[in-house]
Amino acid sequence: MCTPRGVVKEFEGLETEVERLAGSTGVAEYCRILRQHGVEHPKRFKASQPARLCAKEVFGLLEELRRNAHENESPLPLGSTGDLSEEPGIAVEVS
Repeated sequence: MCTPRGVVKEFEGLETEVERLAGSTGVAEYCRILRQHGVEHPKRFKASQPARLCAKEVFGLLEELRRNAHENESPLPLGSTGDLSEEPGIAVEVS
């Protein structure tokens, strides 16, 4: 990430991964983080330090998305069959 081209390449990779994990909502958050750091596109960074700080924040978003994705993939606890007839006060109509 030492050259402007390297900065753009790294940010493109981060954006792709954010989009893969969170879709358009993730991309919107990615863009918000860039705007928060004063740029609309990674090639607009004038120095490497602001780019690094922004990348660190985007990477934090990516880690949070990965953590959430992992939690959402974990199996349901035993005994959760999803059968509504077992729930008290809920009747299931059978045709």
